[in-house]
Amino acid sequence: ARSSAHGILPQPRLFQAVQWEPPAQFDLGAPKTAFLGAEVAGRFIVSRYVNRGAMGRVWVVEDKLNLETMPVCLKTFYCECECEEMSNLPTREFKRCVLEELSQVERWLTSRTRLGTCQHIVRVVRVLRDAPVVRTTGPGKKNHRRYGERDIDGVLRQR
Repeated sequence: ARSSAHGILPQPRLFQAVQWEPPAQFDLGAPKTAFLGAEVAGRFIVSRYVNRGAMGRVWVVEDKLNLETMPVCLKTFYCECECEEMSNLPTREFKRCVLEELSQVERWLTSRTRLGTCQHIVRVVRVLRDAPVVRTTGPGKKNHRRYGERDIDGVLRQR
C-alpha cells in the first residue's frame, strides 16, 4: 500500500471515455457512465452510479463471488484534476483527507469497537488499496483495458 499522498488519487482516464487521453479536458459528466461495467479488484463489477459528495463518487457494485449478499456500494475518490473544483479543498489537503479517511476506516474494521459492528450505520465491508481496474472496450465490449499497477482506492459498504 502507498504510504504517502503521492499517487493516492485515481488516474483521470478511469472515469473518462475509453478514447480520452491527456491533455484533453476532463469531462465532469463522463464518470456517471464511463466507469460503469468496470471490474474492480478482480471481483466487483460497477453496475450503477449513485451520487457524488465532497470527497468522491458512490457506485453500486455486484460481487461476483457472493451474488446472494446484500448490495454493496463502492466509494471512489476524485482524481487530481477535479478534486479542487469538486471538494473546494487544495489538492494537497484533499489527498491528506483521503489518506486519513482510508486509515480511519481500516482501523474501524480491525478494532472491536461498537462502531465497527453497529447495525444502525452503513457497514463497511472492505477498504481497497491499489485495487486493479479493468474496463471493457470496443464493439461488443470484448476488449479489456488494464490501467496500471496502482489503479484505485476506495471503501466498500453495504447499502
